[in-house]
Amino acid sequence: MVPTVLSSHHHLKIGIKMFNTIKKLFGVKTSTVDTEIPNNVKVKFANATPTTPLTIKPKVFKLEEKHRVDTPASLTKMTKVQIDDLAKEKFGVDLDRRKSKADLIAGFMSAQKKAK
Repeated sequence: MVPTVLSSHHHLKIGIKMFNTIKKLFGVKTSTVDTEIPNNVKVKFANATPTTPLTIKPKVFKLEEKHRVDTPASLTKMTKVQIDDLAKEKFGVDLDRRKSKADLIAGFMSAQKKAK
């Protein structure tokens, strides 16, 4: 037996009947106008085919590590060791880890500026 595909018109009728049944349960009077489907709806969706929902995914562009510009804000999220290691890797500069994190960031930023 082949399953039949019900039209959107049929689904709309079923929905209206279910809604009217709920209305009756709560004692709300239903009118015959609610059960009728306007002709413009029948015509508009007569040949409609169901589709899948549209999903939009943003494209993520990542810069290559060597072209990435580090900011003081991004550096504050790192540890002093990570900042020092990154400075060695990118610029060949050895920062003094005994200094404060702010001094390390300043040293990193000056090395980055010189490298440009």
